[in-house]
Amino acid sequence: QSAGSPTQDHDREIIKEFWRMKFALLETISLQVFNAVVEHRMKKQLIIDVDTGVDDAMAIMVALANPDVEILGITCCHGNTPLENVLKNTLRVLKVCNRLDIPVYRGCSKPLLARKQHAGDYHGKDGLGDVPDPDAPGLDLLQKKKAVQAMIKLVNDNAGEVSALLNMLLMYSQSADYKKEITAGTGFNSCDVYALAAAIDDTLITESEEVAVAVELEGTYTRGMMVVDYIQKLKKDHKAIIMKKVDLEKLKQMLTNALK
Repeated sequence: QSAGSPTQDHDREIIKEFWRMKFALLETISLQVFNAVVEHRMKKQLIIDVDTGVDDAMAIMVALANPDVEILGITCCHGNTPLENVLKNTLRVLKVCNRLDIPVYRGCSKPLLARKQHAGDYHGKDGLGDVPDPDAPGLDLLQKKKAVQAMIKLVNDNAGEVSALLNMLLMYSQSADYKKEITAGTGFNSCDVYALAAAIDDTLITESEEVAVAVELEGTYTRGMMVVDYIQKLKKDHKAIIMKKVDLEKLKQMLTNALK
């Protein structure tokens, strides 16, 4: 077979070079996609349910500052302050942190099992210390989907990968240091920050125990207090993790990172 003309040989080289470049590009794209998927899988994916007062605001900031955490969504409910304030406060925190891309969902406006009340005397009437914020984001930024619907979809879309921190069930409140600080009134103690920090990095916990618990919903003076069932009277199979001691230096570093 005779060799083609110089023009034909040139065309063949152009075609060969085209395919070499195409395969190289596909290989690069495939590697980038693979790395992105691996990075996505390695991150701890969280749905955070909040009643954003001061402690929840700090907790959200701690989560945002951690590069190994991906917040899939934030759901809001009545608690520290009425729901409308919770929604506004959550958006305010996200705006300050330049993360308004995180979806925020409207949840329950009142308790499901107890009478309605909030902690305005502790967190301020607006939940964030009544600090003026004339540039606060509007509630038009909220997602249309309701909180429960969003949780179901996010969990189903990320099966086996999502941790839902539902109002921070990990508790620090049984430690002697916590009780002393609250009763002495010497400072502010943020349970939700401890809980979220431990959910991100459980090596933060240096001493803990697992025990069945119940929360008092009807008491005149004990509303919201947690009963720790050491004698197994409740006969519950599911146990709560009670944080008794934590690595305070590690926690301080997480809080410092959240403020940078």
